[in-house]
Amino acid sequence: MELFINSEMNTRGAQLIFSSHDTTLLNNSPVRLLDPRQVWFAEKDASGISELFSLDDFDNRAGNNNERRYLAGAFGAVPNIDDRLLQTFLSAPREFEGLDNG
Repeated sequence: MELFINSEMNTRGAQLIFSSHDTTLLNNSPVRLLDPRQVWFAEKDASGISELFSLDDFDNRAGNNNERRYLAGAFGAVPNIDDRLLQTFLSAPREFEGLDNG
C-alpha cells in the first residue's frame, strides 16, 4: 500500500482498490497510513442489501483511534459472526486435525 501512497514511487498515479478485514489499517500508530476518505465500509442489512459509506463521514480528529472505535461498533459495518459455526469447528472430532497443515 505504501508504494501506491508514495507519490515519488507511484509517479503514474496508479490506484489500489481492495477489501480487507485487517482492522490495523484503521490505526494511526505510529502514523495514519490511510486518509479517512480512502476507507469505505460495507454494511449489510437484514434483507441482504449492502450500504457503502466512508470513514470520512465520521469524526476524524488526528488523535482518534479509529481501529478501537471500529471494533467498538462506532462506525457500524462490524462483522456479524455466528458463534455456532465457531463452536461446531472447535468441537469437531479429532480426525479433522491437521487437515490445514497441507
